[in-house]
Amino acid sequence: MRFHHSHIKIKDLDQTRTFFCDALGFSELRCDRIDEHGLSILYLTAPGDQGADAPCLELACYDGDDSISDGSRFAHIGLAVESVERECERLSALGVTILLPPQNGQYAYIQSPDGLVIELIADPA
Repeated sequence: MRFHHSHIKIKDLDQTRTFFCDALGFSELRCDRIDEHGLSILYLTAPGDQGADAPCLELACYDGDDSISDGSRFAHIGLAVESVERECERLSALGVTILLPPQNGQYAYIQSPDGLVIELIADPA
């Protein structure tokens, strides 16, 4: 298992991109648009974390979401695993809450005892 990403809600895609890329030196991996969810996701890596295996900051801008507060900004962290199905089976046997079971072997969501949402994502390596 390795750290993959943090998913954090933002209000303004362009201002956030400028801040992280221009001011802090992050690199943009890509920006995806998911129309059915009214969502744009900006993927960034820190200056010292370059390469295909680099963990990323996943910044999500939801259309018309002006209600972001400190309590609702953070959505989940992502952990890359060899097999999403096997990891969910192992964790379920330990009593871990599975919020969303494996989806086509690509990802699943679990929850920590204090409510932190964690995405298990198939490691492309």
